[in-house]
Amino acid sequence: MNHQQKVLALACVIGLSNSPLHANAQNTGQATVARSAELKAQPFSDAATVKMLAENQKLDVLSRKASWMEVRDQAQTGWVKMLSLRFESKGAETSSKTGDTVKSLLSFVKTGSSGSTTTTGAKGWSKESFANLTPNPDAFEKMKLLYSDKSDAISFAKQENLKEQEQAYLKTKGEQP
Repeated sequence: MNHQQKVLALACVIGLSNSPLHANAQNTGQATVARSAELKAQPFSDAATVKMLAENQKLDVLSRKASWMEVRDQAQTGWVKMLSLRFESKGAETSSKTGDTVKSLLSFVKTGSSGSTTTTGAKGWSKESFANLTPNPDAFEKMKLLYSDKSDAISFAKQENLKEQEQAYLKTKGEQP
């Protein structure tokens, strides 16, 4: 595993521990249709279309299921893809600086670009997923393989012409400071 993959894995671990798992943690409230979209009867692409939603139309968001949001438009209720909605920014100023930093780092390491990326977090993560967590010893063992000590970091820094900075390192069993 190369150094870039190690950095990406470490950033993922830090990101999961310090920030929300998805960018729009709002599951209810108000949203505006970002671009015209179909209001579906069920949260599936091939479900019957209830009606077309116009751009800039206001909706009440009722719930979320994967990348679909259940919404109400006046008297009609249905499902629309999350990326077709723009959420009201009532809490935008309070977003976590740590979370923003981790997102930027992940984007840069993954793509080589610091540009922003939109994601729906539709990989099956939900509040219920976290209620029944169990340890995964195999994943933990794989994570241990990502360990990098001080000498590895110094070697990589020289190879990439990076400037030295003071940084405290974690000690392992039997390692001297």
